[in-house]
Amino acid sequence: MLSRARLRAVVVALAIGVLPLTAPAVAGANPRCGSTLAHSVRLTANMICRISDGLDVGRSGITINLDGHTIKGQSGSSSHYGIYNSGYRDVTIENGTVRNFEDGIHEEHSNGSKIVHVTVHDSYEAGILYQLSKHGVIDHVGVFGTRQGIFLYENRLVNVTDSTSNHNLIYGLYDYGSASKVNHVNASFNDDYGFYLEYPVAYTSSEPYTLENSTGNDNGYAGFYVYNNVPPHSEYQADLIGNTANDNEDYGLYAEYWAQGRHNHAAGNSVSNCYRVPGCS
Repeated sequence: MLSRARLRAVVVALAIGVLPLTAPAVAGANPRCGSTLAHSVRLTANMICRISDGLDVGRSGITINLDGHTIKGQSGSSSHYGIYNSGYRDVTIENGTVRNFEDGIHEEHSNGSKIVHVTVHDSYEAGILYQLSKHGVIDHVGVFGTRQGIFLYENRLVNVTDSTSNHNLIYGLYDYGSASKVNHVNASFNDDYGFYLEYPVAYTSSEPYTLENSTGNDNGYAGFYVYNNVPPHSEYQADLIGNTANDNEDYGLYAEYWAQGRHNHAAGNSVSNCYRVPGCS
C-alpha cells in the first residue's frame, strides 16, 4: 500500500501531467516482406522487398502506419504490390512512401478503407489502384512517376481529396464506371491526361459524379476528359465545378456529350479550352 505522502505525490503528478495515464505504445520489429497482417503495425525502419509484395492485409479493421518510412520494391521491374488489400474492410494505410512496385497500393473489394498521407513513386502500372469497393477515402496522397497515377474502377463513393498526381505516363487520375467525388486534386504534367472519366455514374439517384476545385495543367493531351458520359441527365454524367485547365497540348476541358459544369477556367490549350463543358471561361 502506498504511504499517504507517496499517494499525494502520485495525485499531484497526474494533475500536472508528469505521469502518463497509460504506458506509451512500443513499436515491435518490422514485419517481413510479403507478410499477411492479422493485426495493426507501425514500421520502425524502411523495408526493401525485391521478390515479394511489401505487405498484404489479412484482417479487417487494421492500420498499417508507415510512420514516415518507405517500402521499396525492385527497381526496373516488378510483378508485386507494395501494399495489397483484397476483401478486408475498414483498413487504414497511412503516413509514408511506397516505391517501385507494379501497383504501389492495390485495394479491391473493400468497404470503408482509407489511404491517407501516403506518397507513391515509380510504379510500373498504377500508383494507387482502387477497384470494386465502396465508401473509401483517398486523401492527402501524392503519386509521381507511375504509369497510370490514381486508377479507380467501378467504385461506389470512393472519394479522392486534397491530393496530387503528377508526371505520370498516361493519367493523373483515371476513373471507370464509378459513383464518386473528386475534390481539390492536382493532376498536371502527365504525358496524356490529367483527369480521365469514363462512364461516370451518378452517386445518388439525382446527382452526377462530381469533379471540383481541381487542376489539370500542362498535360500531353487534355486536362479534363469525360468520355462515354452519354447525353445529359442520363445515368452516366459528370458535373465539373470550379476546375482549372491551362496549357494542355489539346483540350482544357473536354466532354464527349454535354456535361454539366460551372465556374471552370481554361486558357492556353492548343485545340480548345472548353469543349461541351458549360460554365467555362
